[in-house]
Amino acid sequence: MDCVKSYLLKAQTDLEQISGMMRKTWKSPCWDYSLAHLKLRLDRSGGRKSLTIGHQTASGEIVSFLAHMPYEVIYNGYPLSAVFASFLTVSPEHRGAKLGGALIEREIDEALSQYELLLGVAETGNRSNDIFHAAFKRRNLEAKTIKTFSFLIGLSSLIRSKLPGHASDKTRLYETNDRSKAVAILSRTGVHTPLRKLINETEADRVIEASSNSMTFVYRQRGSITGLATVQLLDAMSGGKLEHNIMFENVSVDALTFDEQSEFIGDVLAYCANTGFDMAFFPDIGYASAAPFRRYSFRTASVKINLFMGLLKSDSVPCGVQEISSFYLDVF
Repeated sequence: MDCVKSYLLKAQTDLEQISGMMRKTWKSPCWDYSLAHLKLRLDRSGGRKSLTIGHQTASGEIVSFLAHMPYEVIYNGYPLSAVFASFLTVSPEHRGAKLGGALIEREIDEALSQYELLLGVAETGNRSNDIFHAAFKRRNLEAKTIKTFSFLIGLSSLIRSKLPGHASDKTRLYETNDRSKAVAILSRTGVHTPLRKLINETEADRVIEASSNSMTFVYRQRGSITGLATVQLLDAMSGGKLEHNIMFENVSVDALTFDEQSEFIGDVLAYCANTGFDMAFFPDIGYASAAPFRRYSFRTASVKINLFMGLLKSDSVPCGVQEISSFYLDVF
């Protein structure tokens, strides 16, 4: 274990305590970092386990947290093992002790022996951008911000005014007998992007299986599935109150025309209206068109987010780290 002043830096698995610390630390507007939210993102069933680390005091209180989640990706044609860093949090009472930097340093050290790429996101201007870059520079490893993007956000009141009177009969919830076609669709999602996650059958099951926090929808034409999208039910804190939001992920609609894409997205929104959501989100990262969402009054959020890439094995990608125009990953 590493000592940072009076803190211990170690693996942390008490997600309930971590959730409580994050909820107290993050100020609205922000996601509600509930236990269910953390489990949704950290569960990597069937593959490598997520690493969760943090500092704790002598009394056992967890006061910082960082997680990284494993992915298999293709970057500029090269299949690579990658890890995605997220949830960096330091309790306000313990800031100034350089805990965030120590977490990132440890994460890179852990990842060096197991992975070829480290990926992460942070709001433009957030200090963590500089910390990540500096940590790679100290190790003489290549790192760069490769894409800056935003979320599209739709307000429920505006979305409802654009929805048709009733949903089409082409869209329904995913069923188990859809599995083979759904896996095939997911395996092709984002193939045109320079960076995309690879989805094998085990990962596909994790993505599409319904839970209390997620739903998967399919679009059918002539008896065959031609489109798919998952929706996460994610609460957020805004203005001191809890809001119920939805997040579109794994939007696989390349085989559909624009009108068909719009119909499918509209159908999903109409179905989700029954959840009483306040806002809907879609990461505008280029793997799927934003145009169908804009048809339902989605607008670009003002917050800009950087996608960071660090090369952990200098010889794994001959072309090195380059800026990209689009990608297909979960971003959170």
